Amino acid sequence: MQKLTTCAVFCLVIALASCNPTEETVSAVENGPFKAVVRSQEFHHSGSRNVDICVAQTSSRKFPKVKMQCFLRGFDFSGLTVKWRGPREIDVSFEC
Repeated sequence: MQKLTTCAVFCLVIALASCNPTEETVSAVENGPFKAVVRSQEFHHSGSRNVDICVAQTSSRKFPKVKMQCFLRGFDFSGLTVKWRGPREIDVSFEC
């Protein structure tokens, strides 16, 4: 019985540790009715960060799911900055 309890506790600890394997940060730069949304994700502490940049309505609270709203997808951008240059232009820069 003690082996069964120990095994169950061990499996529960592993299951709970794997429940949140993604570290995610989301930031937004607003410009009137629209905002540029930047999402950075690191899966399972891999050391590599996936980056998505999309445009959404300012009132939207969730990250866009429609791929047509996104214009940049990549990984490990050092010094990434996103700024609005005008009502229809977004400036994206990063270090080489």
